[in-house]
Amino acid sequence: MRDLVAGVRATGDIWLVGGAQIVAAFEREHLIDEYILSVMPVLLGEGIRLFQPPYPRRDLTLIASVAYPNGVVQLTYWPT
Repeated sequence: MRDLVAGVRATGDIWLVGGAQIVAAFEREHLIDEYILSVMPVLLGEGIRLFQPPYPRRDLTLIASVAYPNGVVQLTYWPT
């Protein structure tokens, strides 16, 4: 996976969208250098997991936050 990411990254940024399995695969290899999380003003009760147990400890630094008029808040973090 590292070679694939290195090849794609050489052409620009990679935008990873998916559920817990794909995030876990990239997280295990420490291949995620930025997290952009959007918080929606809705409680669903269930849905696609973002992280898959067991959850690895990962300290993050908040880089930016943007609140939109519709109530969505977008948070940008970098792993520390």
